[in-house]
Amino acid sequence: MIFLDFEASAAMGGFPIEVGFCVVEPDRTMRSAAKLIRHDEWLDDFSRWDWRAQEIHHIDRDQLIEAGEPPQEVMSWLNAELGGMVACCDSHMDGIWPESRRPSGWKTSRLPSKGRRSMTWGMRGH
Repeated sequence: MIFLDFEASAAMGGFPIEVGFCVVEPDRTMRSAAKLIRHDEWLDDFSRWDWRAQEIHHIDRDQLIEAGEPPQEVMSWLNAELGGMVACCDSHMDGIWPESRRPSGWKTSRLPSKGRRSMTWGMRGH
């Protein structure tokens, strides 16, 4: 099972600033990782930044500038880590983010029994 979570610069009109995942292996061991996402074209657009979100996530703009990676690189990393797997999210917003900047054809579907989103990772044609 895979759990996936995005953090955002703002609840409405923001952009993803961090993504993390945890994979629970069949032997119940876990592996997890996270990366900061740096959207250079949006960093100076303060209308897309909510200081309350910064307080909640403990991620500030300076951290994104210093340690963030471009969205395409982060998405390629996620595809390498989770390609072909199904990830569960705790928020419907986590399923929307990939659609806003999907460099590699992410698919999103709602799990009918629980009403939660899952994402199948992988590049189109792979």
